[in-house]
Amino acid sequence: MESTPSLRERTVTRLIAIAVLLLTGGTQVLDQPTDGAAQTTDTPVTNEWLPGPAVTDEDLLANGGLNGNYYWAKPNHYVAPEWGRWWIDGSFLPEYDRSRDSDPYIEGDRSQRMHCWGSTFVSGLYQVTTVTPCTNYQLDGWIRSDSVTGAHPNTRIGLDPTGTQLTSSQSSGAVYSGLPALTRWSATGTQLFTWDHFTTQAEALGDQVTAILYAAPQPGSSQTHYYAIYLDAFSLTAIPFADDRLPAPSSWAPTGFISNLTTIYASGTMTIEWDTASEASTQVWYSIENPSEPVTPTTSYTYTTYLPVIANFRPPTAYMTTLDTTPVLHHQAVITGLESSQYVTFVALSRRPISTSCTTETSELTKVAVGSGQMTTLDSSRVRESIPEPVQHP
Repeated sequence: MESTPSLRERTVTRLIAIAVLLLTGGTQVLDQPTDGAAQTTDTPVTNEWLPGPAVTDEDLLANGGLNGNYYWAKPNHYVAPEWGRWWIDGSFLPEYDRSRDSDPYIEGDRSQRMHCWGSTFVSGLYQVTTVTPCTNYQLDGWIRSDSVTGAHPNTRIGLDPTGTQLTSSQSSGAVYSGLPALTRWSATGTQLFTWDHFTTQAEALGDQVTAILYAAPQPGSSQTHYYAIYLDAFSLTAIPFADDRLPAPSSWAPTGFISNLTTIYASGTMTIEWDTASEASTQVWYSIENPSEPVTPTTSYTYTTYLPVIANFRPPTAYMTTLDTTPVLHHQAVITGLESSQYVTFVALSRRPISTSCTTETSELTKVAVGSGQMTTLDSSRVRESIPEPVQHP
């Protein structure tokens, strides 16, 4: 059951909380600066302002700064536009409000505040955002916890890769079955009276992810506690795979997910095409062999001449096409700068979500005589021998 104190009780509670905050130095700032930065009370000697992170066009969150005209929700709450409130069913319900007067904030002109007197709670905000499947995303933001000295903030942020809608509607807020099991959580905040930076990452398993802002403060003594949590300056950005290269498959044995592999060569350019059983990303890893280059020797040599030949042998240089994470059914990758006398050995790769993770699927290891277009299927267990760690083609 939701605990919902009366308006009068909440008004009295808030006045008491504000009084305690002022007496304990929880809000030491009486004037906000024009640049909207936030003061941190862990630097009382210099009274320096803590600069907030820059908000860029790459931010996928709507109103990541938690600014604007807060909307009203029963019983007496004010919530940042584009965000929904949540609390665990059975937990005490804190009051949601925008920062006011001397309350701290980082970005824009305000922050979201949750506060309560005398009771612990488990609650926060969330937002479901449209993304690209099997792409990595990073959620960043700042949380400040004010309370009685010794209290435990237990604040964190999470990114749910399945895009769960936590509550039935924006006007509701109770979560009955717990938070999503696959949520990737940040480290837990432990400091009071300062802005803590939180970050977490997850690979999307569909076309939506859920940003979850979380607070579950706990007392540090038998003293009656107040809790004031401030949330501000959040962003969600896509982050590339390392070296813009798809993660390697768990096995190089094809599963049949990739089919209809074809190549077309014209004027120094080879186009590789394939289909996938469901929408997935696109990349080719390959190596180029010139007939004039030395290959593994097969001729018998004497002891004195054999060693230098082996010492001069180098594995093939591996390359990769530009990664395209857009999910499609029909795929196309292009290799340029080829000559008709060369051979190209390659695998086609596509990454897709399965169950609770994403997996990279592979085609057969294939060798193509560039001039003739003749394709030969090779032993897939020799992929990393034929195509070592690939890099972008110069």
